[in-house]
Order: sequence, then C-alpha cells, then structure tokens
Amino acid sequence: MRKILSSVGELWVGYHQKLGPVIYNKRSQRGLPDTQVRLYKVNECATGTFLKELVRDKLISPDDALWDKIQPAISAYIAAIRITHCYKCKQDLDSVEFSLCNKCGWILCSCGACGCDSRRRF
Repeated sequence: MRKILSSVGELWVGYHQKLGPVIYNKRSQRGLPDTQVRLYKVNECATGTFLKELVRDKLISPDDALWDKIQPAISAYIAAIRITHCYKCKQDLDSVEFSLCNKCGWILCSCGACGCDSRRRF
C-alpha cells in the first residue's frame, strides 16, 4: 500500500486483484465494526464495505506503471471530498462516507436531512 498525505488526511492506496485500485480513508471507517473496512474503488468511483479478513492480505502496493494510470483518479477523489456537518443533527458529514441527494446535491445525512428541507439563514 502507498501512503498519501493529502488535504483530507492520510490515505492509503492499494491494488486488489478483483477490486482493482482502492483507497483507504480513515475518515470513512466511522461506524463500522472492527471486522469491516470501507474502501473507495477507483475504477467504479464508488465506496464499498468489505470484511477485513477477505481483503487485507490481498492488497498490494501499486507498481509505478499502475500508479501513473490511477494518479489522476486519486487526485479527483481528493478534490471531490466535501467535509461539513448536518444542520439538523450536527453529525460530521463528508462526501466519501455519505451519499449526495439527487435533487439538491447536498450530502444526505443518516438522519434523513439534506438541503431540500433546510431553512438556511444568512
């Protein structure tokens, strides 16, 4: 695995034979049991949750040729992360761990709040 220090924190990038290149972000592990890990699948531009025992020993560090191919996707991942909090329940939110509302584009909180209901005051 290769370590990256980024504006969104420490990330680890690895390669899995079936999943392809993956990104481990410590921020996105909140709420998971110790037996699971959440990884961003670079080729699918999606996050998945897996049993640690099934992926841990099968992750390898990307070689230089693969690294050059996936570097733009890693940069896009970092640039796309939004970090905020829920206006309703005050939970910390980020666009890695949570879905975006298709209607308003805000991060959809687990409490159900998004920008569609917000009464923002300026």
